[in-house]
Amino acid sequence: MDDPLHTTIDPHLAAFLVTEGARFVGLERTGPKRVHFSFIADRQLHSLIRVYRAGHPVLIVPSRLLDTLHDLRCLSIARSTPFSPSTPV
Repeated sequence: MDDPLHTTIDPHLAAFLVTEGARFVGLERTGPKRVHFSFIADRQLHSLIRVYRAGHPVLIVPSRLLDTLHDLRCLSIARSTPFSPSTPV
C-alpha cells in the first residue's frame, strides 16, 4: 500500500518541513514558476504544518533553513522530470 502524500507549492513551507525532518518524497516542476513538493502525510508532517501555519515560535538554525531552501530551488531548476525517491536530497 502506498503512503498518502501531502503536496505543497509553497517553497518556504517545503524548506521548513525538510529542515524539521519531514519525509520528503520529491518534487515536480509543473510550470516555469510552479513546483510541487511532496511529503509523506503522517502525524509528524501534519503537526509541523500546524506549527508553521499558526506562526508559533520555533527554534531553528537560520542558515540551515536557508540552505535547505536554496537546495530545493536548485533541485527544482535542475529537474524537468519528476523527482526519483532513490536520489538523495
